[in-house]
Amino acid sequence: RPQFGGRPAPPPSPAAALLTPCPPHSPHRLPTVATTPATARPRLPRPPRATPADPPTPTPSWDESGPPAGLNVRLRAFHAKDGSAGRGPPPPPDPEAAASARRREQLDSRAGRREAADRDEAVAAAAAIAGAQAAADAAAVDVATATTATLLDLFSDLCAAGRLRDALTLMERASVAKRVGFLRRLRHKHFLGAAAAARSAEAAALALRFVDALPAGVADARTYTLALSAAAAARCAASAHAARDALRAARVDPDAIMHTTIVAAHAAAGSVDAAFDAYAEMRAAGVRTDARVYSALVAACARAMAALPPGPASRRTCLVLLERASGVLDDMAVARVRPDAPVWNALIGAAGRAGALQRAFAALDDMKAAGVPADDRTYVALIEGCGRAGRRDLAVRVYHSALRAGAGDASPLLYTATVAACRGD
Repeated sequence: RPQFGGRPAPPPSPAAALLTPCPPHSPHRLPTVATTPATARPRLPRPPRATPADPPTPTPSWDESGPPAGLNVRLRAFHAKDGSAGRGPPPPPDPEAAASARRREQLDSRAGRREAADRDEAVAAAAAIAGAQAAADAAAVDVATATTATLLDLFSDLCAAGRLRDALTLMERASVAKRVGFLRRLRHKHFLGAAAAARSAEAAALALRFVDALPAGVADARTYTLALSAAAAARCAASAHAARDALRAARVDPDAIMHTTIVAAHAAAGSVDAAFDAYAEMRAAGVRTDARVYSALVAACARAMAALPPGPASRRTCLVLLERASGVLDDMAVARVRPDAPVWNALIGAAGRAGALQRAFAALDDMKAAGVPADDRTYVALIEGCGRAGRRDLAVRVYHSALRAGAGDASPLLYTATVAACRGD
């Protein structure tokens, strides 16, 4: 019949026909299965809902009703373990017990240091025996007929034992015998790492000889970086300059790590002008600098101050070096590099060596304002500066300030610097 304003109803869709229930007597209707009604569970009454007229009951807090039941008993049991009753303060410690505990700790530390020293001696003796045996084997081996693996093992054993001269002799004999395969497969880190660990001018010179003994084209930027690290560890200016000249002669393009190592090597050797020249080359090459470079520059200025003899001329030189060290911090601000504790400590030490105590304490204030915590070396630099200026009272005040700040707890350096400043050493 017409619907919706006289229009006929649309025909049913297939989906609607499927959803239409079948007549009761239709053959397509499924048979009805009789089911047994399940026992109905009793339904619990729901709690009445809160109305605006009945506000919810506030939850009691500890301030109003006290702590939960049983908590006081647990607190009393916890305090009873410490020897105090209730919530009162614990009794004062026994001085004799504290003294005996400190004596036991000292004895234990002494015994531990003695055991560590004995262990180190045993390891050193075993290494010496192994090194002597490796040196004897290297001297007796026929380099022309020995296998490459045998020569590499001998070379590694000599480097591990610190027999750098014997290892270099083995290299030179292999070079004479035209054992290019052995020389190309050498681990540069074994020899140059042992040279850096030796921390001596002789080891730094041997590192340069090692680089020269390598075949052409074998030494790369990493090799020269390790050689410069050996010169920096030995604080040898001659080796640092020689390594830099060898790098230029080999026409190796230095990377950021090599630039940083060059600056650190010259700074460790006390060559302030060479360190700042290397820093200028680093900036001209567009290499990004980090805090290690700036710390090395400031430390180079402080180390050069320490090497100067006392006198008016030395004081003027110290002031010039202090200005150069202060300029490093300006460069750090321009480069947006945050100074760390070693940079501030070196600057404070440089100001103390120059006799500018006001600038040293101003640097300490700037250090704290920058959010860098002062450590024991910071206060040691201040105390040493006060001792050089003859201000013993100020040195003692700095010592107590370090103790209050917690930077001088169990620090023998701080105590020794204070005693030396009071004695006038």
